[in-house]
Amino acid sequence: MWPPRDRNDWLALGFAGVSLAALIAGFVTVGSPGRARAARIDSQRLSAVQQTASALNCYHRNVQPIGSDLTQVGAAIEANADRLRAEGGCWNANWRNDPETQAPFALSWFGPDTLRLCAQFSPGATTRPDDAVMMAGDTRLAIPEGPPDASGRQCFTVDLTKVLE
Repeated sequence: MWPPRDRNDWLALGFAGVSLAALIAGFVTVGSPGRARAARIDSQRLSAVQQTASALNCYHRNVQPIGSDLTQVGAAIEANADRLRAEGGCWNANWRNDPETQAPFALSWFGPDTLRLCAQFSPGATTRPDDAVMMAGDTRLAIPEGPPDASGRQCFTVDLTKVLE
């Protein structure tokens, strides 16, 4: 490294130090670019969970009860999307997959008219699905079952009988 000899050298060294401190402060405050990307994807994932829960509810109430074979429910909702929007008043009846992996969310029966919908969130991201209550209008539709586990998996209970307002 060169030894600073005059005033301009000291100014350049000071400017470099301030720039480095600002960069470090930015990463501490906002997080790394990777963390910001994970938070953005998790926000999109939370929106996709909400839309999928709404589509499940609308399909169950307006087309036919969801059967025991949950592997075909996404295709059935997509096939009836126009009908749901027109007749059922479900303007946002969209079957959504995970925005990052494009895989469908995990579905399982939780009760006679209740499904469990699980999504894989990024561990340590700033989105907190455990704090968010999924809403459709003013009706609680999909409620987090608890905080995400250590891997980031978060499950929501979806009530298929609630009337959306």
